Amino acid sequence: MSVMHRERFRIRIHECDAWGHLNHVHYFHLMQQAALSACAALGWGRERFVSEGMVWVVRRTEITYRREIPFDADIILETCVTAIERSCCLREYRFVAADGSLHAEASSEWVLLDRESGRPRRIDPLLEAVFLGEAASGEWRRSRIELGLPPEGVWRVRHRVGFRDLDMDWRVNNAVYVAWTEDCGLGILDGYGWPFARMVGQDFAIVARRYEIEYRAPAQPGDEVETATWVSAVRGVSAERSYLVVRAGDGAILAQAKALWAWVSLSTGRPVPIPAEFYADFVKNFAPGVDDGRLLRRRD
Repeated sequence: MSVMHRERFRIRIHECDAWGHLNHVHYFHLMQQAALSACAALGWGRERFVSEGMVWVVRRTEITYRREIPFDADIILETCVTAIERSCCLREYRFVAADGSLHAEASSEWVLLDRESGRPRRIDPLLEAVFLGEAASGEWRRSRIELGLPPEGVWRVRHRVGFRDLDMDWRVNNAVYVAWTEDCGLGILDGYGWPFARMVGQDFAIVARRYEIEYRAPAQPGDEVETATWVSAVRGVSAERSYLVVRAGDGAILAQAKALWAWVSLSTGRPVPIPAEFYADFVKNFAPGVDDGRLLRRRD
């Protein structure tokens, strides 16, 4: 069995969104902290990796949200490495409540780099044994995020990389890219005439059910970054939204992501169909082929 690390967190008020739940960006912060603590517990804290000329970076993360985590909840985050291949390891996570129920499960693909050259560095067999314990390395089937073609009505937002976006290795923290996609998604709601007040007035909210992000290249301090978003699938009570993060100066792809969002009633907490008026307003943001008019006709 792989070496399991368990860490307890109490959800703090600044980590919650307007609905009183752990914001999905902060899941990424907690996973990063748990991964760092797990390494340290095995004798490989950050200082040791630095002294050995190594650094870990996240290449891909996917997470499925099962139940919201409320403010002041006591959460146990379980994590372990389940597979190692060359310079990469697959780390899995589970967000578990005090009663044992599952709130979320996730996995991240981490890559070990040489600090000086920035090139991948093969994981030493001794380090592999530290992470896996007596377990044999598993296998994972790698997949790439395919965004498809954006529509003419793609929504774009720009940010400039600031000091607060950087981690201790002077790289943009992986959770910041998630925050950029969130800002873009919130911006299109306001831009298309659906601010929170209007949604609350119609008794619905949109909540994340699944999120996956792939990191392609690091943003640098001072870079102007552009995030684009569009709807890539619709499933009645949910919709998939695609995101593309590029460096505005040269168009280099920095990250790409997909998120599954679900419509829920604020009064009952149960899933509800996408309101027809909301759907109609966002059709111009649909990728080619997503809508052929049939869903709109069924709702009329």
